[in-house]
Amino acid sequence: MIKRREFISGFSVSTSSLFMGSKFLDKNYNTNKLEKNLINDINIIGHRGYSAKYQDNSDKSIKKALNNDIKGVEIDIRKTRDKIVLNHDPFVISKNKGYINISNYELDEINSYNLLSNNIITLKKAIEIIKSYNAKVYLDLKEPEYIDDIINIVKKHDYLHNSIFIAWNASDLKSAINIEKCETGLISLTPNYNIVNEAVKNNIDSVIPHYINNPINFRKYCDENNIKCGYWFISDLKSDFKSSFYSEPDFIITNEPKQAINFRNNF
Repeated sequence: MIKRREFISGFSVSTSSLFMGSKFLDKNYNTNKLEKNLINDINIIGHRGYSAKYQDNSDKSIKKALNNDIKGVEIDIRKTRDKIVLNHDPFVISKNKGYINISNYELDEINSYNLLSNNIITLKKAIEIIKSYNAKVYLDLKEPEYIDDIINIVKKHDYLHNSIFIAWNASDLKSAINIEKCETGLISLTPNYNIVNEAVKNNIDSVIPHYINNPINFRKYCDENNIKCGYWFISDLKSDFKSSFYSEPDFIITNEPKQAINFRNNF
């Protein structure tokens, strides 16, 4: 398993109430030990594209993120009646029809309504955009029952080598785990040994817990088990960027890829 440093830009909730007092929290780390080359090795990946500035999961958000010299994007995958598409929620909101469950309609019909958000795009279009940048794509399986359809789309674009399938449950990743060149990741709310053990048990490549201030011991446990470690968080505070760098993850998730890059370059 190849180890590398990656930084996923993402969303965030307040971390003050999460996992306080955990054995994974270690604020006595030595900040002088972190070398500049380790910081440069951390790749930044945009959560839903550049979602802090643009409509998430849209073609514009993806392009704006990748134009900022980041190494990839995370996108949310769902299905309309006829297409595999990008959308975080199972619904969209129309100005004249209210909430629309996207699984009940064909994509063209959904996009014909007066939506509050941008039109939904297909996974096919998203992969074509991402492939043109030779970037990585993290595929968040919101409806894992369609994983075989998703895998087939990625295969048709010859892009499995740059695709990481991620989900909250190990069982949702079964179809992807045994595919050669295909990477998988297990998402969690908190960094704990159980998620690492679950990843090892199911041959999953990485774990992606919510970032809690400097969970160094968790990072070490991942290394001991040859599991990649990533964090997702919603905060764009410089203090969170700084402490997350010191925990030396393989990747982290924030909606602000440009701010993360600027912070890394001036670290």
